[in-house]
Amino acid sequence: MSNSKKLFFVLSSFTAILFLIIIFFSSRLSSNTFEKEDKSNVYVENGIQYIDIAARGGYTPNLTNAKGNQETVLRITTKNTFDCSSAFFIPQLNITKNLPQSGVTEINLGKVVSGTKLVGTCSMGMYSLSINFN
Repeated sequence: MSNSKKLFFVLSSFTAILFLIIIFFSSRLSSNTFEKEDKSNVYVENGIQYIDIAARGGYTPNLTNAKGNQETVLRITTKNTFDCSSAFFIPQLNITKNLPQSGVTEINLGKVVSGTKLVGTCSMGMYSLSINFN
């Protein structure tokens, strides 16, 4: 095999592998880039509104609609979470929590005024979640 054919083979193989890597990571990123809503993660118990979020490779769901002007507790569940989503931050409320690798962390949000949109992020700003209080 000539040197030019070897070079062509190597470059073609490299391009194909790079293309597959890009497709793989773009599909993983898109799952956290677009806001997904799951209304089943909000419930009221004994007059307190609970919002359940899972933290691992981002936050699920990353868009939640909740009722405003009601005592609210954010419950974040981790399960073998070793990424930056385990360091949680809500700048508007000056809340910073280092979440355990596995477990449930409750964060009292108080009564959030209707019309407020709270945004939480990981420590690196890679992953985020939004809670709209209506």
